[in-house]
Amino acid sequence: KLICRPTSVAYYTLFAIHTASAFLLLGVGILAARPERGVVSLLTRSTSGSVLMRRLLPWAVLIPLGLGWFRVRAEEAGLFELAFGTAWLTTVLIAIFVALIWRTSVSLDRTDLARQEAAEMLRGSKATLDFTLESAQVGDWDLDLVTDRARRSLRHDQCFGYREPVPKWGFETFIQHVHPDDRPEIKRKFRAAIEQQKDWHFECRVIWPDGSLHWIAAHGSLYRTQQGKPTRMLGIVVNITERKQAEEDLRRLKEELEVRVKKRTAALAIANDELAAFGFTVSHDLRAPLRHIGGFIKMLEEHAGGSLDEKGRRYLQIISESAQRMGHLIDDMLTLSRVGRATIAATTVDLRQLVDEAVKELAPEMSGRTIEWQIGDLPKVRGDPTLTRTAIINLVANAIKFSRLRNPSRIEIGSEETETEVICFVRDNGIGFDMQFAEKLFGVFERLHRAEDFEGTGIGLASVRRIVERHGGRTWAEGEIDRGATFYFSFPKQPANNPCSR
Repeated sequence: KLICRPTSVAYYTLFAIHTASAFLLLGVGILAARPERGVVSLLTRSTSGSVLMRRLLPWAVLIPLGLGWFRVRAEEAGLFELAFGTAWLTTVLIAIFVALIWRTSVSLDRTDLARQEAAEMLRGSKATLDFTLESAQVGDWDLDLVTDRARRSLRHDQCFGYREPVPKWGFETFIQHVHPDDRPEIKRKFRAAIEQQKDWHFECRVIWPDGSLHWIAAHGSLYRTQQGKPTRMLGIVVNITERKQAEEDLRRLKEELEVRVKKRTAALAIANDELAAFGFTVSHDLRAPLRHIGGFIKMLEEHAGGSLDEKGRRYLQIISESAQRMGHLIDDMLTLSRVGRATIAATTVDLRQLVDEAVKELAPEMSGRTIEWQIGDLPKVRGDPTLTRTAIINLVANAIKFSRLRNPSRIEIGSEETETEVICFVRDNGIGFDMQFAEKLFGVFERLHRAEDFEGTGIGLASVRRIVERHGGRTWAEGEIDRGATFYFSFPKQPANNPCSR
């Protein structure tokens, strides 16, 4: 009879080292042949199951082997018998695997809580995104490039004229809604986006089911696999029909305005020419009577000067002064007219040189007076020399005239620069003016003082403003009654922004 006795002796077959290594490498090679499938895929993925397997599998193999080896050695050494060794091994394995299961459960619980929090945040983000897209009336879509099936929002289908979602949608369905004239360009851009792996954005016309024509704007972004193969395209679409209609209305309005501007410019040019001709005619016709008046006044003084009393001679003087003032007024009006019509010859103008010339030219008006001049550094600017000289003379003459009641008179001329312009000023210690009437100073025939007190026609400062504005600058004034006045004018720094450069 066959007697079976328990034994702890293990039987095995011997292999050469190179044969065992070959079998081991062959097994590894078989597992790694297709890493995306089978056991290897489970070990290499980044999912929770794969992470747990990589953590637990080594312990599940190494712990039983280690404890089994220890048990065998302990039994051979006589430390404990077979029954005790079996019980000991079972108890230790249970304890170790309970600890591993406990630790794994805690890890899975934390992972699950984190996943739930992430899912809640994702739901909140999606709700926010859906609300934002709906508020902006923007539709979203997700196109599977492999199956040509698209997931869309209701707003997406509404952009194509549908009140309810369409059962099936894809690129070919979309192309069927595009206006025939726009289809080739849309297809070309779509192919280019796929081939060059870039974003797809366009505007095109679409035909709604009721036959009406509308405009849409869309943008799509590619999503690729780890190998770089495009698999999906996500994007948005919005109805821009109202914007296109507004652009078309604006374009037509612009064309109409351009036509109107051309007509009115032509009419204004004709009116200006007629006004210039009228001005020259009037000035010529007015000068002749003034010359006659002046001549007859002189003849009357020679003929009856001795027989006229003091009142009669006073009358003749008033008539003569009025005729002279009329002549000055005509000259100033012609100057103002020429300033508005003259062609500006842009060049570099030395303001200090023009100020020195103005002071020299106005020397007769300063006879018998004490004037303290303070002339600072004045820059060179881009402008017309003749017109700029006219403006400087008017401003300097204005300061000389309205400071003649001061002894001594003080006149300061200087400049300062900003990032965009050069600002010059002419300051005096004369009678000044009330700031609430500052803008009236630059108006034609506007005067803040009586003609009996200060001579003038009220056109000089108007000419200054017109000259400066034609150079692209600006003019303003500051003053206080009996405390003097300061007149400012500016020139742009950049010739490109200066009308006189055109």
